[in-house]
Amino acid sequence: MKKKLLVSAVMFLLTTFLFTTVASAQEQDTTIKEAKIKTSAVCEHCKARIEKAVNKLDGIESTNLDTETKELSVKYHSDILTLASIKTAINKAGYDADDMAADKGAFDKLPNCCKSKKCDHENK
Repeated sequence: MKKKLLVSAVMFLLTTFLFTTVASAQEQDTTIKEAKIKTSAVCEHCKARIEKAVNKLDGIESTNLDTETKELSVKYHSDILTLASIKTAINKAGYDADDMAADKGAFDKLPNCCKSKKCDHENK
């Protein structure tokens, strides 16, 4: 009788542990979101600046800016960070982010090539 009770208790604890672990893993997966943000980037210099600004934020999993499409792909933890705060980081770096215009002061500090429609560095 004691042996059956002990086996039942161990099985209960093991089942509870496994359920909690699986539920926790599923909950963590749902907090990671993906977004694509249209930017005003024109070259690899812009790419480096934008990715650096966004990667400084807590909750960023990954970033990749495609300079041909000017689109930033970002994976982030939505329980830590909002899409608006990612766009704000891009704006503060001097670039447009979707419908949010670049911070004028930050834009003015960008190299001249990054302020144009096409970067001169790409032709050198």
